[in-house]
Amino acid sequence: MGGIDLITPSMINGWVWHPHLQLYDVRLLAGGSLLATARIDIHRADVEKKVGVKGSHAFSLKLPVHSLAFDLPQDLQLVALTADGSGRFSLSCMKDKSSTQSLLKTALDPSYLGMEGNFDGLTSDGKLLSGWCFQALRPNESCTVYLQVEGMAPVPVRCDQCRPSFAGLGYPEYCGFVFRLADLDNVGDYVGNRLTVTFDESGLMPLPESAPFFLPALASTPQFSSSLFPRESILSDQQNDTMLQVYAPAVYSSSPEFARYWSELEDFKKLCDVFEREIAARIRQEALTKNRRIGGWKRLFNRSV
Repeated sequence: MGGIDLITPSMINGWVWHPHLQLYDVRLLAGGSLLATARIDIHRADVEKKVGVKGSHAFSLKLPVHSLAFDLPQDLQLVALTADGSGRFSLSCMKDKSSTQSLLKTALDPSYLGMEGNFDGLTSDGKLLSGWCFQALRPNESCTVYLQVEGMAPVPVRCDQCRPSFAGLGYPEYCGFVFRLADLDNVGDYVGNRLTVTFDESGLMPLPESAPFFLPALASTPQFSSSLFPRESILSDQQNDTMLQVYAPAVYSSSPEFARYWSELEDFKKLCDVFEREIAARIRQEALTKNRRIGGWKRLFNRSV
């Protein structure tokens, strides 16, 4: 039982279980050559419930993007093996077995290989979607992902928005994207349709997401730009606070770790505001003191004359 849950240009995730054999690892093969391997050692409660057996039956195979040759043979295969190699089982995509080869080939295509990302979801008002994506092989280049809505042509979205604290995670800082759903043509005709963001224009490889998303009904058009964190602009305190309020719901839906970074960023901003007010007050006080000194010397000079 089992198979492949997700194929992206940087990893392959899934699970596998056998009622009589202890499966040890999965291997990605190109013809007879080994490209990558990973242990079957990840615990997933949903898999335990499905197979009725406790244990670690899932895997996450990271593609070796920096060492992978591009002249690969046509035959790609992911197999699960026992520790001694006596048991060997080919794994396919659980959603559509026939798409396994095309997905593997697309993921290893030089145009996509090394791309990492996540679709964080929709803001609480359902007006904006956000996420991030970067290319590990070319981290200084901005990626393009594609908004896919059932029945609608793919919409390219640039990933060049600032994601605060991403540099601390080892990611490029300008790899985020924010898209205003009201900018879609005839958006009202597609309300309720499945909404995904994919690495490729054809829609084969969706970005990981926490839950399925569907195009919501929009009550009104937002009054601010979709570029929440432009690369070169000076924002007022009120604009900055507004952007934080809009962006925060999407951030907190991404992961507990990143939510913690975002919370620390908000605390740091508040601390900076306190420092700015204190510096401004000191400047005003120094200016006032200087004026008093000048006025005192003028009065003294006038008396002496």
